[in-house]
Amino acid sequence: KIAGLVAALQEFLERDHDQEADELAMESATRVVTLWARPDVPIAQWTSELRPQLSAVAMSVLSFADPTALDPAKPEGDPRIMAGSKTRVRVEVPTTAGPYRVTMSRDSDGTNWLVDRVDSP
Repeated sequence: KIAGLVAALQEFLERDHDQEADELAMESATRVVTLWARPDVPIAQWTSELRPQLSAVAMSVLSFADPTALDPAKPEGDPRIMAGSKTRVRVEVPTTAGPYRVTMSRDSDGTNWLVDRVDSP
């Protein structure tokens, strides 16, 4: 586990820093958390609103998610990049229910970030 953390930290420190990409990643993660943590929204609406933000990987597991089991949460405070590269990033989004961690990827530099995984507090 520690070796994985060290590798992720090295990748983060060695990557070409792209402030604009980081900002877009944090905005995308915050948007997804806002859409995700709504247990009172009907599942069809919840799924259709999340779908454009999600990668194929995330879509394949979305059918197993139950939004009614989630605590309601709203983003509060500033999100932060935990680790990342030009095509993969992990963002922590502080919320009223605790920190969410959102893992995203994109095909290449300059394309939209898509969510691969959302980890609730």
